Amino acid sequence: MWSELKKAIASFNIPADWIGIRTVKETSTTRSVRDGLPQLNGKSFTVGAMLEVLVNGCLGYAATNSLELSSLQAAAETAYKQALAASEWWIHPFRESERPKVVGEYKSPYLEPLDALSPGEINDLLVRICQTLKVDDKIVQTIASASTIERESWFISSNGSEVYQKTLSIGTHYGATAQDGTVVQQRSNNGSYANCYQGGLELLEQKNLWHRVRQIGEQAVELLTAEECPTTRTNLVLASDQMMLQIHESVGHPLEIDRILGDERNYAGGS
Repeated sequence: MWSELKKAIASFNIPADWIGIRTVKETSTTRSVRDGLPQLNGKSFTVGAMLEVLVNGCLGYAATNSLELSSLQAAAETAYKQALAASEWWIHPFRESERPKVVGEYKSPYLEPLDALSPGEINDLLVRICQTLKVDDKIVQTIASASTIERESWFISSNGSEVYQKTLSIGTHYGATAQDGTVVQQRSNNGSYANCYQGGLELLEQKNLWHRVRQIGEQAVELLTAEECPTTRTNLVLASDQMMLQIHESVGHPLEIDRILGDERNYAGGS
């Protein structure tokens, strides 16, 4: 991959001050079981590259889903034209020093590779989780799902950057719905895919898995007769899924450049 990307940057025929290419390959799987019955078994593969070009103090961007030299060249030209057109209106001029040379490598640590279990073995485990969640006849629905992502990325720039990263991650979701008459309650393992970590399949069946699964089912039943939360002023403890959402909304969105500039755009990709 490095030789192809170096060849691409060397061949770009654009008078840019700085050029960067980030290439990403990603393989992901999703397995889902509801009430002990498989619902989804999918696998996908994506590949693409993002071109970043600095011209007259302004950065331009373009992407392509082809790693052919001609496609990378076309994306670089698009990014160049974008930066050139926007350079008349910049508020802060960027320089090459703000994209310094970086060289490094990172790989997720793991004990078992993501393909250590077959799809059938993963499904069997999810079926067992659904069966364990049903601790009482009042449990009317159970769900168990797992997703894996293997992502490789290469970053190279005209001033010598070479960064390689390979991350492995796995996310799980277990949930139970309980019903007693008109009262319906749900309990899960802190929300859908709140438990997502870097590592291998050792994260799928951790030592406290079955205790936690039974606890989820039991707590779903307990919620049917639980008292309503009091109306009072008190300390708040956020679970991991809610904390991720809070950071997304309260930190992530305010850092978007269009909002910083006071011109919020309500469509994806605007900033």
